[in-house]
Amino acid sequence: MGCHSRGSHPLRQSIKSGQKHMNRITLPVETEIDYRLRWETANIPQALYGVELGEWVPYNTRTDVAWNAVHDLVGELPERRKTPENPTRRQRSLVGVGVSLCGPPGTGKTQLAVSALTTAHRIHGASIHFLRAADYVSHAHKLLDLESDRDKREANPELYQSLLNERIRVGRVSLLVVDDLGQEYTGPRGYSQNLLTQLFRRRFHRARPTIITSNHPQTDWHRYELSLPSFAKQAFPEYIVAGIDFRAEARAA
Repeated sequence: MGCHSRGSHPLRQSIKSGQKHMNRITLPVETEIDYRLRWETANIPQALYGVELGEWVPYNTRTDVAWNAVHDLVGELPERRKTPENPTRRQRSLVGVGVSLCGPPGTGKTQLAVSALTTAHRIHGASIHFLRAADYVSHAHKLLDLESDRDKREANPELYQSLLNERIRVGRVSLLVVDDLGQEYTGPRGYSQNLLTQLFRRRFHRARPTIITSNHPQTDWHRYELSLPSFAKQAFPEYIVAGIDFRAEARAA
């Protein structure tokens, strides 16, 4: 995607949050690339364009642990994308592993997740994408409707191609954020729940880490699939982000 590797550039800056990890991830100098188009293509919310890990400051012990987990994921992304020839037990255990950030609304989960995307793209040139769980489910329903009705599909070729491209992209990118899991529509037949669990499992088994944000702890994820909480512990370990409601503070300011 045109982004240079860490080794081919002088250092731009060290990640400043979490002092004991300051020198572990560095960002390359980029003076000519306009990243706005890249963030738009990755579906990142405009308010979070370009946000980096150094801008997200842990504000208690729990969030420090969560920040470190995200930091490790970004730094180890190339290793988590494939199994080396003679892997150690730890290397094997990290292949495909992402993180889940759980906690109350407004505590900074989405910003932390997006900062992982932008930083991973800058330092590794990784392909990235952001999507809300509700949008993924809604778009999948629309795509199914178009695929099952030729007349609708031919009447809406651009929409059909856009939805098809999104489905392909979310399965292939090196790092994906699924935001706000638990806020999507789930019908009585379980189709929506299956869409998400299939996405999570497919990405993990293809060594493509996923970051999930949710207001609900993993122990509540059994409503998607009885075995999902157990699978989630392996595929995206849970970290709690809680303590400050930034939205409430912004409203009060």
